[in-house]
Amino acid sequence: MPFNLLLNNLSGASVIDQPGGLIPGSNNWIDPYNYAMVYQPDLLAKLHFANGRGKLFKFIELMAKRSTYAADLVKHAEMNRLQNKLKAVNCAVNTFSFTATATQPKHNCRVGDTILVFTGTAEFQATVTSVTNDTTFVATNDAAPATPFGTLTNVDIVVDFSNSFAKGTNGFTEGRTWTPKYFDNYSHIIKEHFNVNNSDMAATTWLDTPAGKMWWSLDMENTDILYENKVEFTHLYHRRKATGENRGMNGLVPTIETRGNVANGYIEDIDDLVDIIWRMKRQGVQVKEFTIWGDYTQMTKFRQMCAGVNAHYAAGVNYGMFNNKKENSIALGFNSIYIDGISFHFQELDILNDPTMLGTEKALTTSLACLVIPGGGTTATIDGVSTTVPYLAVKHRAFGATNRLRTVIIKGDNYADKQDGNKDTTTADFKCEQTQQVVGANAFTVVRRTA
Repeated sequence: MPFNLLLNNLSGASVIDQPGGLIPGSNNWIDPYNYAMVYQPDLLAKLHFANGRGKLFKFIELMAKRSTYAADLVKHAEMNRLQNKLKAVNCAVNTFSFTATATQPKHNCRVGDTILVFTGTAEFQATVTSVTNDTTFVATNDAAPATPFGTLTNVDIVVDFSNSFAKGTNGFTEGRTWTPKYFDNYSHIIKEHFNVNNSDMAATTWLDTPAGKMWWSLDMENTDILYENKVEFTHLYHRRKATGENRGMNGLVPTIETRGNVANGYIEDIDDLVDIIWRMKRQGVQVKEFTIWGDYTQMTKFRQMCAGVNAHYAAGVNYGMFNNKKENSIALGFNSIYIDGISFHFQELDILNDPTMLGTEKALTTSLACLVIPGGGTTATIDGVSTTVPYLAVKHRAFGATNRLRTVIIKGDNYADKQDGNKDTTTADFKCEQTQQVVGANAFTVVRRTA
């Protein structure tokens, strides 16, 4: 059971008898936590949770933008860099060639292009004189055209470096083309069911709120919390199944581990954050703010990291002013740090500590240490239109009058929707149809506790 209440209802709440002519149903149901949060915050202290709040986390609500989709999948296109770089290129005399891959299918060179060649120990400038095919071309050394390159192995080439033409000559006849990469994610239906005999059904408690008369049931609320946790956990961790009609979507973690950045071990010092900044610059990511969602150990290491960066020890640097309370000598609760023009914000993700989820004993060795999530947005092509989009979006299926964000259908003798047939039960069915879209996955990083 996720949590226990001290009393059958909220002490101090506006509890009333069932209003005449008003039947409990899906449209007027509320749980006590949300009632207290919205209408009477002072009552929150009267709620007792044996193992903490049942709702594990609100990561998706805080970090993702909500929107809708109508088809069975969502698809977007991302452009690669404008400049073209070739890797693992070999040269025999003046002929350069490489093996085509999914990420490097062709060289995109044109006759007349000036390129830069990096061997690791030397640099050369050359001009393309002929193109054999998509993976082979000939280039001569600009410093000594009569001198062939000879044999070069596993070199890097910057293709779009420069060009130079004589007066009165024609320019290029072939333009540049860029092929976008398409990414998609699939629709995912999540359901939960509550079922209890009518004779065992706990008494319905009615509350008087500014929004009208509303009701709640403890057992039904627990099922609802379980359902919401499954939705959140699915968006975070679910991997699309290999076969079957109910394969579902890829959540954030498997998407990042397929298309983004991965790391092992905890972030322990400033240099580790600098490594992340350097990776982002190498990826061409133009993000100025990141939120790092970590487990308790990671949050402790952040605190120790920031507390150690001050001017009160030998060769130390000054981190800045601490915001202390009068009864504290120093408050070691760091939320943000600013490094090399980049802000990192720290936030604990409770699901990583929960012993029933990713904090189970065996998961502590391999599960998540933290997630590095970019702030702001980027550009993608959707339905043929280039537009600014958030890095992370949670989408629910909707079309016309159909909205699949969250549906709760309650049936029973005492409820608006009667039970089918002569069943002597009360049921509640929860369902949603959702997916998510990660644009620019190379701006995200998954950090696992160990490899």
